[in-house]
Order: sequence, then C-alpha cells, then structure tokens
Amino acid sequence: MESETVEQLQEHFLNKLENLNKCMQMSNICQESEVQDVLVTVNHELLILESTIAQMKECLKNQKEQLAHSKMLSEELKSQNTLLQHMSENIPSQLPGLQKIETEKKQSAVLKPKNEENKNQPEEVKRGSSKTFKKVVCNMNYITVEEYNSVPKYMKGRLPYATVNTVVDGINKAVQAKYTFLKHPTHSLNSKDIKKYKKYKTQETKDTKGVFFCIEDDLKNYTSLRMDSNTRSSLTILRHCGRMREIRGNCIIRYCVNTG
Repeated sequence: MESETVEQLQEHFLNKLENLNKCMQMSNICQESEVQDVLVTVNHELLILESTIAQMKECLKNQKEQLAHSKMLSEELKSQNTLLQHMSENIPSQLPGLQKIETEKKQSAVLKPKNEENKNQPEEVKRGSSKTFKKVVCNMNYITVEEYNSVPKYMKGRLPYATVNTVVDGINKAVQAKYTFLKHPTHSLNSKDIKKYKKYKTQETKDTKGVFFCIEDDLKNYTSLRMDSNTRSSLTILRHCGRMREIRGNCIIRYCVNTG
C-alpha cells in the first residue's frame, strides 16, 4: 500500500470495504438453488475451457518443435545446394557420360564439313570417301564406379578407381596420336617418319583389321604411363570390364580398344 496523502489512504480503505460488502452479498446469494445450478454450469464450462487451453498449448508446443525442425531442414538444404553448386562447377573430366558426349561432339564437328563438301561431289567420289568415315578413331570409355566395385578384390587390390581411368586416358591419347599419324599421306612424310609408318604397319595382322590398338612403346612415346604394377593391374581390370582386349603375336602385346 503506497499512499502519499490522507485522501489516497481513505480511498484505499473505502475500496476494501466495498469489496467486502460485495463478498457478503454474494455469500447470501449462494444459498439459492438457482444460483447453485448456474455455478455448476459455470464450473463445467471452466473445466472445458481449461482442457481446450491445455490442448492449444500442446498444439502450440508441437508447432514450435516443427518450426525448429523446418529451420534445421532449411539450413541443411542450403548446405546441400551449395555443395551441389560446387559439384556442378567442378565436374571431373573422367565421367563416362561426359566423355561420350565430348567424343560425339568432336566426331560430328569433323564429319559435318566433310558431309557438306561431299554433297557437291560425284557419286563415285562419295562412295570412295565413305571409308574415311569408318576410320574415325574411337575412344575407350571410362569404367564406372559400379563396374569398379564389381571387380574382384584379388584383381584390384588397393588400386584406386581414378588410377584405372588415368590408364584409359593414356591409351586413348596413344591411340589417337598413332592413328592421326597414320592418316598422313606417305608422300608427305620424311625418311624418319616413313620408317615409323612402316613400323606401325608391321605391327598389324589379320586379327587387327578394323581394330584400334597401341603397344607398350606407344604408351611410352605418347604418354607418361609406365608399365608398373598399377598400370598392369589397371589393364587387367579394363579387360575384365570389357573395355579392351589383347592381341599377341610376333613378341608384341597389342592393347585393342573395344568399340562395342
């Protein structure tokens, strides 16, 4: 009770007396039966109201928990989105799908101008040039993670997946370089290149007809690959996965690209 003046103190006690008077009046009213029924009804309604409020509080609690969970999911989605964005901007060049698309683009870019030129040439020339289209060098496709995982443990040991596809890169590079050289007309070659050309031709047999292949010397000359244990294990895995096969003869092992 805080009263700074007598009037305020008087007002305070008058309010107290008024409240006591009302309480006395209500105590007399409670003796009537009708009022008792009303009080029972009011009490029942209050119980229902309390139960409803309790349910609303529980619902509100659940909503708060769901909101917190939604915020957490939102943060995780943002993190995943950032990760996916980074992955899309840094896709490895050794994905099988990308390699196939890039190869098709390169081949179509080379073949399209030739097709346009052939439209204005005689039919005999067109038929003669059809062989050229068949000589487009095919690349070996990378092995997939699923294929790598299916390789027996004794075959791959601790050899990493990326190492196998590095060998694929090396074979493709050697084969492309070799057959690009062989496309040059012999009259345009110097004496050193003619010896090289003849050497390549002596490596061919009836079994290599229509096949693109390279040998160990090609890998040494055109790539940084060396025939160490990792390279040999990779070649074994590539044979197992059907990416290549070997043709042996005249003390030469030919690593042939499977195009099927």
